[in-house]
Amino acid sequence: MTLQTPATGISGRELTLQTPATGLDGREMTLQTPATGLDGREMTLQTPATGIDGRELTLQSGATPTPATVGGKPRTDHSLAGFKPRTGVGTSIAFDDAWHLQGRKGPHTGQSWGDFEMGGILGEGGMGAVYRAKQKSLKRRVAIKVLPPNLAQDTRLLQRFQLEASTTSKLQTPHVVQVYAVGEHDGNHFYAMEYIEGKDLYDIIKERREQQKPLTPDECLGYILQAAKGLAEAGRHQIVHRDIKPPNMMVTKDGLLKIADFGIVKVLGEHNLTMTGQAVGTPAYVSPEQGRGDREVDTRSDLYSLGVVFYELLCDKKPFDGSTPNALIYQHCYEEPKLPKELNAAVSDEIQAVVMRCLQKKPENRYQSADELVRDLEAIKAGSMLKSAIANYKLGTGADEAKREQMTWLQRNMLPVAAAALLVIGLGVGGYIWLAGKEQAKRDAETAAANAQILKDKEAELVGKKILLDERKGISDIMDKVTALPEGIAARVEAYAKLLPSNSGSTDADVKAWRAKIAAVTEISGKLAPLETGLPTPAARQQGRKDLEALQAKVGAADTTVARLTTRLNALDAKESELRAQCAGLDTAVLKTGTHKQYRDLTLDLARYAPADDEQLTKWVRRLDTYDANLKPLLEKIAPLDADTQITVRERAEYQGFYNNLVTYLDETDTRMIAWRDKLSGANDRVSKREAEIMAVFTATADRISKPKQDQMADKLAEYAALVGEDNAQLADWNRAIAAANTAIDGSRKRLQRMLADSGDGILSEPVHAPFQRDLDQLKELNEQDPDRLGWQQQLTQSQNVLGALKKDCAVLDVSATADVSLAAQKDLAPKIDKLVAKGAVDPERAAAWRERLVQEAKRVADLRAGLRTDFEAVAPITQTMKDGLDRLTKDAGSDDADVKAWTAKKLRVDNLADQLGALDKAQGVPDNVGRLFAELESLVGPKDARLVAWQGKVKLISASRETLRILDRRTPFNANEIASNLKSLVELVGKDDRQWVTWKAKADDVAQLKAELAKLPAILAQSPDEQQRSHARIQRLVAVQVGPEDDDVKAAAARQQQLDGPPKPSWAVAEGRDRFGRWAEAEVAGVRLRLRWLPPALAT
Repeated sequence: MTLQTPATGISGRELTLQTPATGLDGREMTLQTPATGLDGREMTLQTPATGIDGRELTLQSGATPTPATVGGKPRTDHSLAGFKPRTGVGTSIAFDDAWHLQGRKGPHTGQSWGDFEMGGILGEGGMGAVYRAKQKSLKRRVAIKVLPPNLAQDTRLLQRFQLEASTTSKLQTPHVVQVYAVGEHDGNHFYAMEYIEGKDLYDIIKERREQQKPLTPDECLGYILQAAKGLAEAGRHQIVHRDIKPPNMMVTKDGLLKIADFGIVKVLGEHNLTMTGQAVGTPAYVSPEQGRGDREVDTRSDLYSLGVVFYELLCDKKPFDGSTPNALIYQHCYEEPKLPKELNAAVSDEIQAVVMRCLQKKPENRYQSADELVRDLEAIKAGSMLKSAIANYKLGTGADEAKREQMTWLQRNMLPVAAAALLVIGLGVGGYIWLAGKEQAKRDAETAAANAQILKDKEAELVGKKILLDERKGISDIMDKVTALPEGIAARVEAYAKLLPSNSGSTDADVKAWRAKIAAVTEISGKLAPLETGLPTPAARQQGRKDLEALQAKVGAADTTVARLTTRLNALDAKESELRAQCAGLDTAVLKTGTHKQYRDLTLDLARYAPADDEQLTKWVRRLDTYDANLKPLLEKIAPLDADTQITVRERAEYQGFYNNLVTYLDETDTRMIAWRDKLSGANDRVSKREAEIMAVFTATADRISKPKQDQMADKLAEYAALVGEDNAQLADWNRAIAAANTAIDGSRKRLQRMLADSGDGILSEPVHAPFQRDLDQLKELNEQDPDRLGWQQQLTQSQNVLGALKKDCAVLDVSATADVSLAAQKDLAPKIDKLVAKGAVDPERAAAWRERLVQEAKRVADLRAGLRTDFEAVAPITQTMKDGLDRLTKDAGSDDADVKAWTAKKLRVDNLADQLGALDKAQGVPDNVGRLFAELESLVGPKDARLVAWQGKVKLISASRETLRILDRRTPFNANEIASNLKSLVELVGKDDRQWVTWKAKADDVAQLKAELAKLPAILAQSPDEQQRSHARIQRLVAVQVGPEDDDVKAAAARQQQLDGPPKPSWAVAEGRDRFGRWAEAEVAGVRLRLRWLPPALAT
C-alpha cells in the first residue's frame, strides 16, 4: 500500500491510497467527509488501472466516478463535458432534409423546437444527449446539446450547463466551436452550436501513428498556434477551459482547428461551481495546480495543458505515463519529462523551449498569456526568434524545485498521514473496507518504511539533478551571454562535462558551444598581444580593430582586455587624428622657410601612424616636395648677387625679379633675403624702381585710392617718401588721393551707423533704404574688406524682407481681398499695421483702410457668434445653415473656442443619436434603447424634428403590429386575414431577419397549410387508413399546438372527420375494416357474405 500526495499539508489537497487488494475490481470509491481536520477533502481508494490516454477520463466536480471513467474509449460517460459534436465549420454545409435524421433515434427525434428540427442522436451520457438538427430559418446543419428536465432540477448542473453555453458564445474566433442559440423547450434546456465536418486531434494522432507517419514539427506548430489563438480569445474574456486535450480539439477538412467542450469552464472573478480541493480536468493533461484542486487556477493552466498536447504531437507520447489518475497528477506536480529532442531529433531548440516553458510547474514561470505564446510561435514560424529568448527554458520544467519543497514534509509526516487516512476511511465506510489485524498492521508498517526509503533515495536523486541543473544554469548565465569570462571558467566547464552521463559530455550541445567560445576567445587574445607594446604598424592596428571587435562580440565591452586595448587603440587613433589636424593647415598655409620645416617634421611623424599609401599624407608630402623643387632654381638664379658688389640697372631689375619671386618662398627675416634686399635697395635706380612699383598700383589720375591698395603699397610708399622727401609732387598727388578715399570711407561709415541707430530695433525705415544702399556701395568700392560692411548689408536685406513680409500679410485686408479674416489673424495683423506705419512702409490712407477692415471683420465674427448662440442654445432641429455657420465660426475663432466646442459637441451628439436611430430608416429591428435615444434627441432638437417624428411613428407602428400578432404566441383561434395583413406590415418595417416575425410567420403558414388540407374533407367520401391517420394528426396538431379546439375551422374539420370515420361496428356485421375505398362491414345472409360500404353525408351539387 502506497500513499501519494502532491502537496504540503492536507488542506485542499487530494489524498489517494492505492492497494492491489482483492474485491475492488479496479473501481474507484470516493469518500468525501466534512470531518474536522480534513475540510471536505477527497480521499480515493484505487487499484492500478490500465493506461490512461487522456481521451476518456475527465475529473469533474460533482460527478460520481464510475468504472467507465478509467480505461477504454467509451462514447457514453457520466456527463457530456467530454463529448464534442461534429458541428460544420462557421459556414454550414448545404441544407439536406435527410441528413439530420441519420443515426439512432431519440425521444426528441422528429420534434420541432422553435427554429430547429431535431434529428438523430450524435452522442449521449448521464447528463443528456447531443442531437443532429437543422436550423430552418438559416438552412444549415447544427448540433443541439440537451439537458433533460430531471437533471435541470439540480441547480448546480443547470448553472454549469448555462455557463458552458454563455461562455462559449462570447468567444468570437474561428478557433472555438461557435454557439448559435440557447433555449428551453418543454423543460428541456438546450443550446445549438455549429456542426464540424472533420476529425478531432486525437483521431489524427492515432491515424498518423497507425500509418507510421508522425506529424512533422511544422505541422505540430501549426495546430498548437491555432489552439493558442483560440485560448487567447478565451483569455481576453477571463475564461479558463480546464480540459484542453486532443479530443477537445476539432480539425476541419480544411485544417482549421477549433477548441470544443467548455463543459467544465471557469470564468475568472465569478463564483466557482467547484469546491476547493476538488480536481477537474483530464489527469493526463491537467496542470499541477489544477490536479491539486487549487482554488487559484487561471488561464496559465490551459497553457500547461496545451504544452502537454504540443509534447504529445511532437514525441508521439505524453510527457507522463502514470497508470492511475493520481499517479499522473503526482508526475505533473513533481517529475521532469524527457526533453522532446531526446525523443524526436527533428525538434528544434526553439520549439523545445516553447514546450518546456508551457510545462513549467509554477504558473509564474510559464507564458503569462496565450498572446505571448502566439507571438513566440509566430516568431519561430518566421525564423525570427532570438536564441537568448529560449535560454532559460531549454532544459527543465522546475520539477526538482517543486519536489524539494515537498520532500522534507513527506519524510516528516508520511506515517502520521497514512495512519490518519486509514482511520478516516475506517470511520467513513465502516466495515466495507475495514482491514484490521496484526498481519495487516505489520504489512502497513513495512510498506511505510519502504516508502520512506524510496522517498529518501528519490530526494538524493533529485538533489543531484538540481545541482547539475543549477551548475548548467550558472555556466549558461556566463557563457550564453556577451560578458567577460571569469578566471577558471574553462576548468568549470570541463568539470561540469565530467558530471554529465557517460559520453554525453562530449556530445552535449551546450558544452560543445562553451568549449568553442573559450577556444575562440583564447585564439583572439593571442592575436591581440602585439598591440600591448611598441608602436604597431597601421596594418597591425587595422587588424587589431577587427580582432578586438570579434573579441568584444563574445565577451562584451566590459572585459578588461577589450577595455584596455580599446583605450590603447583609441589613443593611437587620437594621436593620428591630432597629427592629421595639424597637417591639415598645409592645405591653405603659405609655405615659407619656417612653416616648411614645421610641416615637414609633422608629415614625418604622421608617416609612423598612417599607411604608406594614405592619400592625405601623400598629398601633403607632394606639396612640400613641390615647394623644394620650385625654390631650388630660384636660389640658383639669385646666388650670383651674393658675390657682385656693383650691379647694373638691367641686373638690378633682373635680381629684383628673382627676389620678388623668392618673397613667396622665404621668410622676410631670412638672412639671405635681408642681404639681397639691402643690396638691391642700394642700387642707383632704387627710386625709379620704387616709383614704378607704386605707379603700377596707384594710377596717376586716380582721385581716390582704395584702402586695400593703400595697405598693399604702404611700405613701398613710405620707403619712396623717405627717398624723395615730402615735397615731391607725385607723392603729394598720391597722398591727396589717399586722404580723399579715407574721408569718403569715414563719412559712409558714420552715415550708416546713424541710420541704424535711428531705426531703434534694427529694422530700417523704408525711406532710408536707398541712401543706405548708396553708402554701402561706396564703402564696397573704397574698402571692400571693411569688417562691418557685410553685416550692414545683411541688416538692409533683413529690413527689406521684414517690411515686405508685413505688407504681404496685411494685403489680406485690401479691398480686393474677399477672404474672411479669422480672429487670430485680426489679432496678429493690428500690430503689423502699426509697425508698417512706424517704418514709413505704407501710406496713411491704405493703413486706415486696413484698420477699418479689421473692425468690419471683428463685427462679422461677433454677429455670426450671436446668431449661432440663439440657434444652438434653443431646443430645436439643427439645420444645414446652422452647421455651415458653425463651420465658418470654427475657421474664424478656432476649434478651441468655448462656443465652438459647446456647439460642436451638441451637433456631434445629435449626429451620433441620429446615426444610432438611423437603423429605423431600414427594414430591421428597433434598437434596444430606442426610448432613451428618443428622449435624449428630443431634449436637444425638440419634439417637432422631422426625423424624430418619423422614427417615433415607425416605432408605434411596429409596436401596434407586434401587439396584434402576439395572439400567435397562444393556442387560440385567430383571424387569418388580419394576421396576414399585420405580418406583411411588420416585415416591411423590421425585415425578414426579425426573430418574432419568423416565428409568427412560421405558425401562420403552418396553420394555413393544415387548414387547407382539412378544407378538402367535405368533398371526400372515403379515406384510406393512412389518409385517415394524417387527417386526425392535422386536427390534433391544430387543437393541441396551434389554435385550440374552439376554432371554427377545426370544429368543422373534426365533425366532418367524425362522419368520415363512420359509426361503430353494426350489430349484424360479422367483420369490418377500412381500405383505400373507406369503411366496410360484412353481413352473412343465407350463408353468403355481403360486403357493404359506409358512405358519409356528402355535399349536394
